[in-house]
Amino acid sequence: MSSQATNSSAALNEEQILELFTGSGALLNGHFKLTSGRHSDLYYEKFTILKNPAVCEPLCAQMGRMFTGQQVDVVVGPTLGGVIIAYEVAKALGTYSLYA
Repeated sequence: MSSQATNSSAALNEEQILELFTGSGALLNGHFKLTSGRHSDLYYEKFTILKNPAVCEPLCAQMGRMFTGQQVDVVVGPTLGGVIIAYEVAKALGTYSLYA
C-alpha cells in the first residue's frame, strides 16, 4: 500500500496502518524520552501525519470506525496538533468538530 493515497472509506488493518506511518516517515526509531519520563525506541510523530492529507484522512477515518454504532455528538481536539485530527474524525462520523 502506498502512503501517498488511500481510500479513506475502506477499513484499514494493522499492517496498512503501520505502512501509513512508516511510509510517511512518521514512525521514528531511536531512543526517545517521553513526557511521562519513560523511554521508548519508537516514536509516532503526529505532525508528520498532519501535513499529509492522503495519510491523515484514512487514519482518522479508521479512528472514527472505533465509534461506529455509538452516538457521538461532537469530537473535540486540543488546539496544538488536535484540530485537524478532531475535524477528520468528526467528518468520518458525520458529526461536529470543536477545539479547546
